[in-house]
Parts: sequence; structure tokens; C-alpha cells
Amino acid sequence: MPTCRSSSVHKFLVGISSSHIKPSCVVREECHHHALSPEAHNNHQPQLVTKQGDNMIHIFRVFLYFLLFVFSAVVMSLCAVRLHYTLNLSPSDPLNYGVKFYDPIVVELLVTSILSMLWSFLIGRTIHRRIERRFINTFATEIIGLFILFLLWIVGDAIATRTGNPPDPNTHWGNLSSCWVYSSCRVLTAMLAFAWVSWVVVLALLVTSFLFASANKAFRDPLHGRWDRRATHYGSTPMRNLP
Repeated sequence: MPTCRSSSVHKFLVGISSSHIKPSCVVREECHHHALSPEAHNNHQPQLVTKQGDNMIHIFRVFLYFLLFVFSAVVMSLCAVRLHYTLNLSPSDPLNYGVKFYDPIVVELLVTSILSMLWSFLIGRTIHRRIERRFINTFATEIIGLFILFLLWIVGDAIATRTGNPPDPNTHWGNLSSCWVYSSCRVLTAMLAFAWVSWVVVLALLVTSFLFASANKAFRDPLHGRWDRRATHYGSTPMRNLP
């Protein structure tokens, strides 16, 4: 029964198993594989490996995207409530002297929250299902998208915190504790609170993904982050994912 003469030759062959080059020792190795049981044969195939710590990081990322989706949905709902209120003011309402209006910064937060929900669903699903599309599902794309959301959230939150409305424009939305007896003030306070929390979640995601991609030099690799460079081909040949 032909076999390879040393385990070192076997290890070398496993390392080049994805290559089209088959030296004479490969023939002997293949004969040896046919002689093994199916279970032993499977043990000789190159397997993708993932460290437990890396798995925890990606579970943490999916959890953060879930939180971002939930918080963004809350912000979207509160922005809709605010817009409905200001666009349907009663003439006797003291706010803006009863003249109907809308706050542009509320529209900005509404758009940002919707974009964040879509992004959270897309990236969270990509990580969970290990979807791979070249240039689209890479760490670089994720980091760029998170950076854009980071800017949208922090600009919207900062402006909203300093915004005020007639008849008292000096009373900013960031300090409405004196009028919490009114539902409109409570809505603004809750909207700002969830908006700032959403920004914190985006920041945590941006830092986590950037540090992981930097440590593994994986900016152009699939953003699900679970692969073994020694047994993986990324490009024209689909990657072999973990079971």
C-alpha cells in the first residue's frame, strides 16, 4: 500500500492541496487517502479555523447592530411624532405662536435613523450569514459606511441639542426639564437621548471593526471575519465557510 514516507511530506501536501500542481508524492498521498476510512479521510482535508475570541467579537458586532436597529427605530418614531405635532399645530398653541412649521434637524435625524436601520439590517445579516460579495461585503466598505453614519449622527445630535423654538428660543432641546409636564418636551428629550445612544453604538461598531481589520490586515476581506487565509480563496472562487 503506497503511502507518504513522512508526516512532514503530508503536511506540505495539505498546504498545497488547492494548487493544480501534483508531484509524484501527491499520487502516493491520494492512494493513502483512498485506503483510509471516510472519517479519517475527512480529517486530512484542510479545514477553516476560527478562534473562539474572534467568534465572540463577531457575535458582539451582530448584537451592536441589533441595538442600533432598535434605537434607530425609536428615534424614527419620535421624529415622526414631532413632525406630526409641528405640522398640525393648533392656532392657540404657544409653540411658534400657533404657526405650523417643521424642524429641519428633525428631518435630518429621521433620515439618519432610517439609513441606520437599513445599514444595520444589511450588515448584521451579512455577518450572521457570512455573505461574500467582492468590494461590497468587505471591512473597508463597512468602515466607510459606519463613518458616514457617525458624521450624520453627531452633527444631527449636536445641532438638535442646541436647538430652541419660539416663544422661548433660548430654551434648548438639551435642557427641557422645566417643561416635562408637556408631552412635546418629553418627546424631544427622549428623541435626543436615543439619538445620542445611537451615535455611541455607531462609534463602538466603528472602533471594533477598524481595530479587528487593522490587527488582521483584513480591510479588503469579507466583513464576516471568519476565514483561514491558508485554506481560503477570495476572488473568482467562493470562500469555503465554516459549517
